[in-house]
Amino acid sequence: MRIDQLEDLLQAGLRLKGVKRTGWMEAGLPDPESVADHSYGVSLTTMVLSDTLGLDTLRALRMALLHDLAESLTGDIPRPAKGAGDEAREDEAMAELLGRLPETLRGLYQESWEEYRSQTTWEARLVEAADKLELAIQAEIYAGRHPGAPLESFRRERREAEQTLEELGRLKKATPRG
Repeated sequence: MRIDQLEDLLQAGLRLKGVKRTGWMEAGLPDPESVADHSYGVSLTTMVLSDTLGLDTLRALRMALLHDLAESLTGDIPRPAKGAGDEAREDEAMAELLGRLPETLRGLYQESWEEYRSQTTWEARLVEAADKLELAIQAEIYAGRHPGAPLESFRRERREAEQTLEELGRLKKATPRG
């Protein structure tokens, strides 16, 4: 293993510490969390939810850790403002980041990225729900610190996450996997 083949990807992940979450800045919050802060929260939420539902937690965690990595090159684009062109730019950024890795890792991470983007597996849908739930919980934390901040749109994400998680729970119960 050569660290120099991995270093670009690792540096990209670490750069996320300096990328502030745009939605919080637009809401006027002082000192908003970084994309790295958010990614940690999504990963923790993913682990707990995946273990609770009995899904493939390693698979889900891989998606959670990769889900915003492209933002190290594109910057943070809030979900409501994201268009098809932004998704294409993220795909290009991810291809650039992964293109520097050894072939086995590149294939594994590209497959995880595509799985997350397609939202066709339980784990991918869980990561998307964890992303929304983390956002909603963070909104509650900010609401406690900054009463009167315009955070209602962020709180709505919780309801969507809860609906997805309830659906995943029903599906898991009805069709258990190996």
